[in-house]
Amino acid sequence: MLTSVAAGPTDSVGRTVAVLDAFDGPDQLQLYEIAIRTGLPMPTAYRYLQGLVRAGRVEQRGKGSYALAAAALERHSRPFADLPIRLSGPSPRVLSSELVKLQSETGQVALLYALVGVPPMRMCTSWAMGVHRPELLAAPAEQLHALWQGSLDTDASGAVIRAFRGGLGRARGPIPEGKPETHKVQDWRRIQEQGYADEEAVVDGWHVIAAPLWCANTVLGAVTLLAQSHLARSATRRARYIDRVMDAAGVIGRHLTRVDVRSAS
Repeated sequence: MLTSVAAGPTDSVGRTVAVLDAFDGPDQLQLYEIAIRTGLPMPTAYRYLQGLVRAGRVEQRGKGSYALAAAALERHSRPFADLPIRLSGPSPRVLSSELVKLQSETGQVALLYALVGVPPMRMCTSWAMGVHRPELLAAPAEQLHALWQGSLDTDASGAVIRAFRGGLGRARGPIPEGKPETHKVQDWRRIQEQGYADEEAVVDGWHVIAAPLWCANTVLGAVTLLAQSHLARSATRRARYIDRVMDAAGVIGRHLTRVDVRSAS
């Protein structure tokens, strides 16, 4: 399973305790906050939270919000779909080290998103924040929540996944020609042509540059650079950021493909 750069506990008991210890009294926490406090990937934190919900130790309050429970509560009815199997096999060391490299070479924030769930959404499963961690986590909670998980229409990270998965409402592959084009289809075509997507982030003051994360012939997610907007406005600097994001996505994608081929054999 993909992990955050700061790895959390590796055994089931340690992870369960870490999730419970993440709560501070009766306060509610978002999934991304629990993942950050425990050092666990968001899908792993989610899985343990669902076990604690079923055991009556934690309750879910609204979308993606959790709190310690005083008594047994109803079970959550619709968990996220499992991450694609090809994202669960490779060593997280390669993924994390490449994100750290992307973060250190650009001085910005590096994120990795996986395509999960029905309806499809993008979820941040690994990150390297560097010195920007305090600044980023001080952003409004609703903006952070949208950054960590959201629909494919949320930002460039989701758009780049949708563009290379044929819109996800269509057959996989390139978007078919010869049909009237909406603005979204035009955007997807532009992303396909240039190989990346970039736009202002859902967090004020930040800009998103995202490249598709391929495993063989399938896009499983996106490698994203969250850059400070005032720096991304420089065409020269933004071009350098784009090159580094696409390089990182290529390295991680080649690793995923090699692992997938070895697993198949």
